Amino acid sequence: MLICFLTQHCKEIKMINSNKLYFITAPLGHYSAWCFNNLDALLYLNDNNKIYFRFGTASRLDLATEDSPYDRISLIIKDQISNFHNTNFFYYGWEVVPCLNELYRDFPNSEFLLVVNNLNDLGLENLEYGKIGNYNAEFLSKVAENHSAAIKSFIKDKICTARLREKKSDSGIVEKSITTYHLKN
Repeated sequence: MLICFLTQHCKEIKMINSNKLYFITAPLGHYSAWCFNNLDALLYLNDNNKIYFRFGTASRLDLATEDSPYDRISLIIKDQISNFHNTNFFYYGWEVVPCLNELYRDFPNSEFLLVVNNLNDLGLENLEYGKIGNYNAEFLSKVAENHSAAIKSFIKDKICTARLREKKSDSGIVEKSITTYHLKN
């Protein structure tokens, strides 16, 4: 009887602290909507108790701040974890990219879903409200290139699942090509 009580009590304690963190990012913050529409298939997740939080909007791509994005991001994560129990948190946006190593280090048991575009098209028409159009293509190309390099550097030497996803035209020409990386910390 005592063992049964202790086992049940331990299960309850574990459930109270069962917050799971997911970090979703891509160069320029692309593919967030696609990721959210396909979460169940991408992460094998079927849970309705979720909170989404975006770090970095397209209109802030060129803003430099004195604060490290990681300091702000980690502060928000810790605050949310302490206030919401039994909740999965999905943090996404381009500002996650420069913090990948720190997030991996400081938030064990988290998962990362990273998307890299394999073609050199920026897909500007897909970003929010045309705000990305305020930047010139050269600037956006350079930022996207830096973000892609940061993601590839982050996954290097880590065990992850990589999947190539392509959309082909009726004639068989590849129109879109992305690679998704799923990394469990």
